Amino acid sequence: MFERNGEELARVAVFIDSLSVTVKPRRRLRALKDEPDNRVIECAVAGKAEAIVTGDKALLELREYSGVLVLSLREYLDMKP
Repeated sequence: MFERNGEELARVAVFIDSLSVTVKPRRRLRALKDEPDNRVIECAVAGKAEAIVTGDKALLELREYSGVLVLSLREYLDMKP
């Protein structure tokens, strides 16, 4: 298991927050059986994301939803210069 101290985790949280954009989806989607996965898709569509990078198998099976690519980390890293 990875051990992290509270200060280090707080720095990571602040860094991630500085990169994020808060979105409030206006419509509910039912693309997958797993409701939490649907919330991820809703946020990506509402935020006009280019891609969702995930290890979730059900999301990966979509490959694309409403113009949002669904990629594994390996696929994402392979497409960057």
